[in-house]
Amino acid sequence: MKILNLIQSLFSKNYNAYLTFLVLTFVLWFSIQLVKSYTFSTDIKIQLVNIPNHVVVDTTVKSIGITLKTNGFKLWTYNLSDKKITLSFKDLKKDTLHSKVNSTELKKKIRNRYGFKNDNIEIQELFISFGYRKKTTKKIPVKVDADLSFKSGYNTLDNIKIKPDSVVISGPNNELKNIDYIRSEKLILKNIKDTLSGKIDLKMPSDKIKASVPDVNYFLPVEKFSEKTLMVDIETVNVPDSLQLSTYPNKAKVSFLVSLKSYDKISDLDFQVVCDYKKRYEEDAIMIPQLVKSSEIVLNPKLQINKVDYLVKQKP
Repeated sequence: MKILNLIQSLFSKNYNAYLTFLVLTFVLWFSIQLVKSYTFSTDIKIQLVNIPNHVVVDTTVKSIGITLKTNGFKLWTYNLSDKKITLSFKDLKKDTLHSKVNSTELKKKIRNRYGFKNDNIEIQELFISFGYRKKTTKKIPVKVDADLSFKSGYNTLDNIKIKPDSVVISGPNNELKNIDYIRSEKLILKNIKDTLSGKIDLKMPSDKIKASVPDVNYFLPVEKFSEKTLMVDIETVNVPDSLQLSTYPNKAKVSFLVSLKSYDKISDLDFQVVCDYKKRYEEDAIMIPQLVKSSEIVLNPKLQINKVDYLVKQKP
């Protein structure tokens, strides 16, 4: 038993010593790797920021190849970091069609970003350029793409009201010149019985087109409606002065929908029914009445008669 305990004690001491030696060896090896010099090729992203609203950039992100010669520690921290450099649009040199930065300026950015102060950095390209052009602006109306249905007995006299009813869009001139209005996203409202309001997004024709606002407010006034009918005098036109014309009947029934609050405001004087003598059917002695005027505060006005008889005679 004593011998077994002695063996176990020796093994435990040797194991701990071996483990300590192994850890120290790894730490020493790792430290050597960190101070060694390496040459490393990689890609880094260049992102353009602070782009003015009046400018369209072809692409805001580009990748470039770089070669680094640095120690293992800096290389290790670089691999753990976000490999992206940001450039402000206003700081770049510009000509008519391009904004660009030279490799010398870009090296400074990389050194400052990752701490490569005294290290060698090689960039494969002399210049990094971003194509751009100035935006054109244009004010256009907004059209709501709506699918509406009302509960029985309810309706509206107005289309959906929107605010603002027009927006300023900006983008490449070759795209803007073909745009005369901008649509909203589809607005689907069913079984409506109350006045509604809300916001609805605008539908951009392309990613290169921007609007002064992303959405518009809509308002839909809804009222209770009822059917009403009136008898309206039939007028005749284009009757020769030498003739006297009478129609049978001499009144036409007109039906329509009207809101309850306006029900008593509507009279037969708000409508006009006309028969044109020049368009008569002489063989049948009939004329076709037309509803030529109706009130602006009614819906679906309809004549309940499709023909009238007439009698014509010479004036004495």
